[in-house]
Amino acid sequence: MQYGKSMGSYFDHPEWKTQLFYQGICCLIPLVGPFVLFGYHIEVFVTQRKHPDQPYPAFDFNKLVDYLKIGLWPLLAILVISVVATPILMLTFAPTILIDVLRIRGALAGILVGLSFLLYLLGLLAMVVYVTPFMLHAGLRQELNFGANWAFCKDFAKRIWAPTIVMHLFLWAVSIPLFMLGYIACFVGVYPAMAYLFYIQWQLYRQLYD
Repeated sequence: MQYGKSMGSYFDHPEWKTQLFYQGICCLIPLVGPFVLFGYHIEVFVTQRKHPDQPYPAFDFNKLVDYLKIGLWPLLAILVISVVATPILMLTFAPTILIDVLRIRGALAGILVGLSFLLYLLGLLAMVVYVTPFMLHAGLRQELNFGANWAFCKDFAKRIWAPTIVMHLFLWAVSIPLFMLGYIACFVGVYPAMAYLFYIQWQLYRQLYD
């Protein structure tokens, strides 16, 4: 994984400042903004796989409807996974519920809290590993074919589950200073920071996919 390249390649575009401004505006738009940016970055994803030596395609406001249609599928995939995974994640709190039900105290209570936290963490990591390929498959194929999607997810998770987890930890670590800088810039800088983080994320997705 080329983490430095995923961050630095954004500035290879001759109009990166304008691009950051336009994409930051999209982040301001509730609900619709993420759909648009997902659609745009899928277009970047496909174009860069075909022409890796060229700068990424510019964000075009004239293609907002196209971006919106393309971005619908990966976000629908995330929604489906979230609906399935949320009840499972809630079950990880079962050990802590036992503390109140059985009135457990002392060291055993601490062990149950730790167990609950561990189960929740493992559940989150598993969700990350499977959401990523499910979303990519839906976005690139522009459909929710659950049979083909599940087969792709299993193969993807089996081969590169570790890089997927490391990638998301990296994104989390990068997001902290980015958003801090955004807040320092009178909060307005948060939106360009979000747009830039979107770019880094999808560049890393492409590296995982390749």
